[in-house]
Amino acid sequence: DLVFNAPGSTVSFTDAFWTQPRSWTVLTAANKSGDFVLGSIGLDSAGRSLSAYGSIALQQTATSVTLAYTPAASPLAAWRFQQFGVYIDTPELLAGDTEDADGDGLANLLEYALATDPKSAGPAPVSISRSGDFLVLTYVRRSPADPALVYTVQASDDLAAGFSTATGSTETAGATSTYTDNVALGTVPARRFLRLSVSYPTP
Repeated sequence: DLVFNAPGSTVSFTDAFWTQPRSWTVLTAANKSGDFVLGSIGLDSAGRSLSAYGSIALQQTATSVTLAYTPAASPLAAWRFQQFGVYIDTPELLAGDTEDADGDGLANLLEYALATDPKSAGPAPVSISRSGDFLVLTYVRRSPADPALVYTVQASDDLAAGFSTATGSTETAGATSTYTDNVALGTVPARRFLRLSVSYPTP
């Protein structure tokens, strides 16, 4: 039997340490006979079960045994924990996706997508310019990228009628994306508006 925690030691599964994948080498040898079996995993210092935060498995070959930890939290949930100390969308703690913790007009989900600080007010890294007769919207994406994030540029000719998905072209270089509209200014319609929308799948 191998016991990994020293007598009297404690751990908290809410610590940021457990938001990242981890692995520990149990043994390496020229040849290994038989297999290890994962025993019971106790509760943390506050009585929380590991299963709510991730899972542990043994990875075995003919010459090695590795204990691997995989966090259950999505990248967004891990970011929320680092920023607000909770994994779940928690409006009462201003940690919800649609909350604006710093009051700068950017919801938390947009702060995550644009890699800005949700607790320090500041301008969004989004700008609109003009290239010839066309509007250009430039924005900074999260890096490293979270493949679950969906960035959508929306357009409108009449704010009262709302927005719909824009049909121009987008080019991405590094963490910066540039959308070029396909409706020329000065033609019909007389006005043109662009905005950036971000969505994330509900777990």
